[in-house]
Amino acid sequence: MKPPEQVLRELVRQWIDKAELDYHAATHLMEASDRLRQIVVFHCQQAAEKYLKALLVRHQVHFPKTHSIRELLDLTSSVAPAAARSLAGCVVLTPYGVDVRYPGDLPDLLPGQDTARHSRNQSPAGGSVGRTSRFASWFSNQLWAAPGARGR
Repeated sequence: MKPPEQVLRELVRQWIDKAELDYHAATHLMEASDRLRQIVVFHCQQAAEKYLKALLVRHQVHFPKTHSIRELLDLTSSVAPAAARSLAGCVVLTPYGVDVRYPGDLPDLLPGQDTARHSRNQSPAGGSVGRTSRFASWFSNQLWAAPGARGR
């Protein structure tokens, strides 16, 4: 039988691995074509959601089955308030997780989009990748930084 801390670490690692797959898919799709921006934003939302769930699992905080970044950030604020504050801008990703996956469900604009055309570096999907990269950076540097926590 594995020690509880090892089981916890393995579960957190599984959440992070899933989040990183979505994050890498978003970055690769962003490089491939601006036509794929709706799919890019979907993967950004999924990555952000899974990173937050990894953090909640790490702190053994129960969370409901949800795709709401705001709801997950609210739960996160009880165990990692600085992280919740610094990642708060990612709430704009929530509708792109599930709500807009079918025809007729797309909002008029993607996050950060205005009526002007955007260059690849200023595209709404690119902004979402940037928001999601904050999750990736924070997690790689801080997740196991709790007192007494061992590295991966």
